[in-house]
Amino acid sequence: MGFQAGPKTIATKIVSASDSLDRTKADYICDGVSDQTEINSAIAAMSASGGVVYLLDGTFIIDGQITIDKSNVTLVGAGAGTVIKIKDSHNADINVISVDTKNNVLIKDLRIDGNKANQSSGTMHGIYFDTVTYSKVEGCWVKDLRTYGISLYTSSNNNTISGNICQGNGSSGIILVTSINNTVNGNTCNGNTLDGIVLVTASNHNTVSGNTCQGNGLRGIDLQPSSDYNTVTGNTCQGNTQHGIYVDTSSHNTITGNTVQGNGQRGIYVDVSSGYNTVSGNTCQGNGLYGIQVQWSNNTVTGNTCQGNGQDGIYLTSAGNNTVAGNTCRGNDRHGIRLATGDDNTIVGNTVVGNSQDTDITYDGIFVDADSNYNNIQGNTVRHAGGAKQHRYGIRINNANCDGNFIHDNDIYTAGKTANYSDAGTGTTSEKNSCGGNIFNSKGCGFATVQEAIDDQAGGGIVHVPAGTYNEALTITNANLILEGDGRGTIINGGATGHAIYVNGVDDCVVRDLQAETDKAGGNAYDGIRINSADRTKVENVYVNGSDNHGILITGSSTDVEVVGCYVYDPDLNGIIIDAGSVRAKIIHNTVDGSDSHCIYTFANNGHFEGNTVFTAAAINGFYLTGAARRNIVKGNMIGPVGSFGIAVEGRNNMINGNIINDTGGDGIYLASISSDDVVVGNHISAWTGEAIDDDTAGTSTVANNEITPEIVLSLTDAFSLADALSKNI
Repeated sequence: MGFQAGPKTIATKIVSASDSLDRTKADYICDGVSDQTEINSAIAAMSASGGVVYLLDGTFIIDGQITIDKSNVTLVGAGAGTVIKIKDSHNADINVISVDTKNNVLIKDLRIDGNKANQSSGTMHGIYFDTVTYSKVEGCWVKDLRTYGISLYTSSNNNTISGNICQGNGSSGIILVTSINNTVNGNTCNGNTLDGIVLVTASNHNTVSGNTCQGNGLRGIDLQPSSDYNTVTGNTCQGNTQHGIYVDTSSHNTITGNTVQGNGQRGIYVDVSSGYNTVSGNTCQGNGLYGIQVQWSNNTVTGNTCQGNGQDGIYLTSAGNNTVAGNTCRGNDRHGIRLATGDDNTIVGNTVVGNSQDTDITYDGIFVDADSNYNNIQGNTVRHAGGAKQHRYGIRINNANCDGNFIHDNDIYTAGKTANYSDAGTGTTSEKNSCGGNIFNSKGCGFATVQEAIDDQAGGGIVHVPAGTYNEALTITNANLILEGDGRGTIINGGATGHAIYVNGVDDCVVRDLQAETDKAGGNAYDGIRINSADRTKVENVYVNGSDNHGILITGSSTDVEVVGCYVYDPDLNGIIIDAGSVRAKIIHNTVDGSDSHCIYTFANNGHFEGNTVFTAAAINGFYLTGAARRNIVKGNMIGPVGSFGIAVEGRNNMINGNIINDTGGDGIYLASISSDDVVVGNHISAWTGEAIDDDTAGTSTVANNEITPEIVLSLTDAFSLADALSKNI
């Protein structure tokens, strides 16, 4: 607000309101009656080359328009404190600030009050441009006009309308009529009677971006007939009575990256005679009817999220040759995607999840109805998502009037509660869809072996293995892959041919809900699960039932690996082992039962071992932290009986906290002389052989507040009760 600091140094003329705080530097002083007269005089005093008219703080009462009749003029106020107000009961046509056939005009930092409550008639605009170019309206508050807040008419081109607030106007906040190449950016248009922002009659090549249009009586942003080649991007249109964004008889527009939510009818509506528009990357949520509705041909709807809308996520009606691709339609009350009376559309690569939220098994993931023909529905993923309200069908071709549709390569496993797929159409081609076959992946293809399904899933996805025994040694070399079973009923048996499951050299994979085993008599050193150079791998709810080597091995500097909720039974060597370099492993809530070597064995740093239960009859340790293992947390585990130490620590800076160690063949906790700076607190140790806590670290470690009960061997029930009590104090 540099004008406030020294207006005389910047402004050509200064105009004071009758109630301005400091009028001493003003060239013109208004008296509160027909104040446009003094302002117009200041503008008239500008040279032909223009200048700056600065309006001081205060209220200017007008009963006629302020006319900027020169180019290169700046009319600037002191911010919200500069108010231009139409007098009570003016009741006649007026443009508060009017510019006609000029260029390089700037109107900035002032408030226009249309005083609508005290007017009964008249067309009243706040700021009115007619055939104005290369001009700007910035940082103005324009409210309560009987008609429009800011208006650009008749070839007002290449202007910028930015950072303004247009509120409570009787028509729309901002209107462009037959105007091109304008930028409407960062404005707030709330509570106007019609639209927040409207483009009318061949208003083309404009950019409408970053605006907030909320609570307007009709639409947030409205493209009226023949408004073509516009870009509407990054706007928020919320709580408008009809639609968030409306395109009517307009083509070649780009509607992208907008948030449209809570509007009374549609989030985005492409109406009749509107073709070649692109609707992409928008979030359409919680609208009263549809997230997106398209009612014409040759449009592209891609990468949008349509969630929680009152009817359908995306609805195409009387619409042909449209592309609907890569959208997510989730949790809508009726259908995820619906086609009605539409031909030759492409519905491809969409994710449709958990719709039919209005009524269970009544609506579908993708619904094709009412004489919709020759549509290509391909590569979509449909899931009913469980819960109380689920899709009726994943994909439904609803009647015999739907001819020649192509349904291909869709993933519709668990897509519908009644059935995954239903076809009542005529001449439908349906192929390679995954409808609950034996072994399938996210592409919707079934395979005879699990390895084939894994190998086919390049780029990631899900391979679901139903219950059964699969005598295969699996290797995962596709990143972002999820290998999942149906619990212990899904058995992967590597036999004597290899690791049951080997994640090798790829990141972000998940193995969950299955059983893995190898031939213990094979003598081939195969693990139940081996993770090699595979960051962020997660092994969850896996039963490792015997292995020829380790139960689970994490090696090759695999970082941020998680092993959660697994049961490792009777491996020939260690239950779970983490090699050096595989840092930040999380080993949580697992059970290791009967390993022939250490139950949990780590060479690595910064691991987190919590809530595990480990026991073995072998003369070996429950936990073994080698000299290379540093800064690990061993917390809240239940250990014992074990044949040697409950926890053996050779590394440094480890935290041993809140563990229950019961019935050990050696020390309860052993801190080797090569270890130092460990913290051993809050553990319960009972029934050991040797020492409860053997600290050979020469006083460098902290050992405190541990509970020692020498001769009590806890039952399993008592151990769990104690674990629960300790967990409340850890």
